[in-house]
Amino acid sequence: MIASGAKDAVFDRLNWTWSSPFLLAPVPASPTTTEQSAWVRQFFAAQLDQFTLEKISLPAESPRERLGHLFENTLHALLKSHPSTERVVRGLRFGNTGELDFLVFPKDRDSPVLHVEAAIKIYLCLDSGGSQSASRFVGPELKDSLDRKVAKLYSHQLRLLERPEIIGQIPELWVENRKCVSVPFAKGCLFIPGTLSGHEPPLLPQEIEPTAFTGIWMKPGDCLREWQSLPHANFRDLREKRFWVHSDEFAPRIERSEFQSRLESLQEPQLFAMECDKVRRRVFIVPEDWPAHAHQTRAHP
Repeated sequence: MIASGAKDAVFDRLNWTWSSPFLLAPVPASPTTTEQSAWVRQFFAAQLDQFTLEKISLPAESPRERLGHLFENTLHALLKSHPSTERVVRGLRFGNTGELDFLVFPKDRDSPVLHVEAAIKIYLCLDSGGSQSASRFVGPELKDSLDRKVAKLYSHQLRLLERPEIIGQIPELWVENRKCVSVPFAKGCLFIPGTLSGHEPPLLPQEIEPTAFTGIWMKPGDCLREWQSLPHANFRDLREKRFWVHSDEFAPRIERSEFQSRLESLQEPQLFAMECDKVRRRVFIVPEDWPAHAHQTRAHP
């Protein structure tokens, strides 16, 4: 029997994965008919209480599990239990050409098969106030950037089914002459340079959903100086990436003394959730020299 707390955590993870704001809009990557586009919107607008959640079984979360793997496992369970789904095929590989994350076959044979590419991403903007350029958003470890991810997603991953040699390897599509629509399912958060107490609506690239999650990033010294003037500010520890696919209240609180110690010895970017009065936001704290390395990386990609 699953303990009630575990059940609550599973539901929260399912709810965050499906219902949290999209980072990129789940719209077809290629031109579609009006009816197909409407069906895609309807599919992703389904409410969680319409799903057969009692049939969902998720493996226990591990602190060492890769974030992408955790996200894809959760999305797989949701797609299978969606009220419009007949079946789901996951992880179709085509040699060195690429891989399809999910093919969702709807119960209604007149509706298109959905090719869904999953992504959960975190990017930090290099410019105060945000930027309309996707190239100004980089990953915390400086190994990825928003412009590269968008280019790969829309120019390669979501276009695999436009290639006849790929379609020819999926009998369910060509034998039954099923139409297919490719869409991204991208969640995550963009972080803008800022302060704990101030967070104006930032500039965002046109590829980003206007309702996407945003937070702030700071250097340890700046954070500690401002934090000292906010006696009611509390933080939760999101160092384990499994907490990134949950509501903030599922992450453990940090005592003020431990928070100060962590920031004074910070060697790598770490994510926290701040609660101060009625204000809640996610805060990435980066090492003091991180901005210089980030700007250098963008100057010499």
